[in-house]
Amino acid sequence: MKKLLLTLAAVFMAVGLNAQSVGQRDFSALKVLERSTVNNGVRKSEARKVTLADNQRIMGAYTTDELAESGLGAPGKNGIMRPASRLTKKFFSKFIGGRIVMLRIGLVSAVENFKVYIGTEDASGNVTDLTLQDVGNGTEGWNEVQLTTPVTIPDGIEALYIGFEYKQKSTKSGGRYTSDCYPISAVKTPEMADLYIYGDLGGGAKWNNQETQFGTLSAQAVVELDNIPDYSMLLNGFTLGKKYCKASESLPYKASVENFGKNKIDSYTLDFDIDGTKVGTYTSTKAIEVNGKYDVNGNITVPANIANGSHKVTMTLATINGQDVTGEGKKKDANFISFVNSVPRQKIMLEQFTSQGCTWCPLGGKFLKKLSEQRGDIAWAAIHGNMNSRDKFNNKQCDSIMSYMGLSGFPSASYNRFFIPELLYGDDAPDAIAYGCGYKEQYLTQAAQQVSGYISAHAEAPSFVPVNITRSFNNETRELTVSVAGQGAEGAASSLAGYGLFVYITEDGLKAYQTSGGANYVHDHTFRAALGTVLGNDIKWNGDNYENNYTYKVPADYVTSNMHIIAFIAPKVSYRTPNHLNMDVNNCEITELEDPAGIEETTADGKNAEVVARYNAAGQQISAPETGVNILKLSNGKTIKVVVK
Repeated sequence: MKKLLLTLAAVFMAVGLNAQSVGQRDFSALKVLERSTVNNGVRKSEARKVTLADNQRIMGAYTTDELAESGLGAPGKNGIMRPASRLTKKFFSKFIGGRIVMLRIGLVSAVENFKVYIGTEDASGNVTDLTLQDVGNGTEGWNEVQLTTPVTIPDGIEALYIGFEYKQKSTKSGGRYTSDCYPISAVKTPEMADLYIYGDLGGGAKWNNQETQFGTLSAQAVVELDNIPDYSMLLNGFTLGKKYCKASESLPYKASVENFGKNKIDSYTLDFDIDGTKVGTYTSTKAIEVNGKYDVNGNITVPANIANGSHKVTMTLATINGQDVTGEGKKKDANFISFVNSVPRQKIMLEQFTSQGCTWCPLGGKFLKKLSEQRGDIAWAAIHGNMNSRDKFNNKQCDSIMSYMGLSGFPSASYNRFFIPELLYGDDAPDAIAYGCGYKEQYLTQAAQQVSGYISAHAEAPSFVPVNITRSFNNETRELTVSVAGQGAEGAASSLAGYGLFVYITEDGLKAYQTSGGANYVHDHTFRAALGTVLGNDIKWNGDNYENNYTYKVPADYVTSNMHIIAFIAPKVSYRTPNHLNMDVNNCEITELEDPAGIEETTADGKNAEVVARYNAAGQQISAPETGVNILKLSNGKTIKVVVK
């Protein structure tokens, strides 16, 4: 059966990404599982550890024997439910070829029709059932079920599901569902696994993804393995607390280690290096029991003389019990960018993905307008695609952008090309950066506030170079000249190695048909063209400063007074293999296409008059337009005053 997703992380989503197949839904309706209000927290009762043979290990994301104090359930959705923990390769790869001999399932309350479940998922997302073993009834607390037939963990799968089935109750007392309607235990764990539930929650039986909002399902597998070494430690995770860090500052890290050997590990050391140069060592302060896991937190200091730009931090398991460690799997890498100074962030780049044939796209436009009004720092380009019929505002550049952005449907939007996992929804790819924006109208303000908060959190990253746009437009030839330049912070060129300059031309006020919008729907922010390439133009660096120049012949039917120029700096894109986790816009600016100080005047005899000198209101000569009154000396001898906004 094909897995389908219903993501609670996108709690305000009102319509699906594919406007043709999914209609409106209240965001409250997305809450498939709900938590009991009887209690709240984690049960602190005495842990009941399982006894393992020498060749057995616990597999799964759930590392504690504590259970949730308040359970989860789907009362009102009667029938058989199957919650399962979806384990990705990082959880099961070291167990491939091993045999699952027992499942441990923790329950907050007793259940009927209790069965334990194991399944696999292939690269296409198809889930295959391997085991569904009848137990009878499940009891409150931990249920340890020996499998009648052990299950060998196969190679070549994408995910492994471990969980259970039960009969959902909807019993009420005093107008409220009773506690036995909430049997599922889920607790926050250091490394989280998505919680899925299979059942008929409306629209037929399917897999529904609850992600990690409620925690990791209380489910563990006991696996038998051959040839376990006497002393072995696994590095399960390594992350840095900052993506950007200045020289001489502390760079926080977090790691997860696990004793995978036959004996207790009394001590161990972890070495840290930046680009091959050792910068620190962590020495353990506590022993790790067999099958035990431990989180390591600390800081390393970035060298004062480090070069600006991207750097790799490597964590290496150096010793166990004083003995040097050799072999594979003893290193983990993470990256950060060093910098000296930064510049103010100017605008947030908003790329809207829409279509004339999209039913729900006007809702998406209303939401983005609300977001833009709330923030006041949005540079907005509406990129059109074809749906059902040819969209008159679509072009090949639109298609290229939508392709490398990984678009999965309309209406959707990308916010500064940030990866915001909280906005993933429906059939989004796990690294998607274009998110559904068809929020139901009564929730626009609330949804805009939440999305704006996510944007602001990501926008705290430093910008290294400003984006300044100057332009001139010749009314007779309709030739537009654009210059994008900036004086960067120290080390800007190295910090932005691999980045490109993107320049978009947009137009407002285009009246044309729109499904659910009528024959004269007004299309604003419409993408008309990208200057150069949509993959990012090479930045013309001169030290840490840059200047790029472009020309563009504006078509005769475009209304230049309604047009804008957007320029932004972001990583250049590989069309075939875009890295969606590394596409953040570093800085962005927008300006009107018609610059009153840059439009060439036409004399009575038809000859063009060019600006030969420019002065501010104080009479000081300036090299570029400045906000306020500008005095222009023209080649025809005239002097005029213009106001630059």
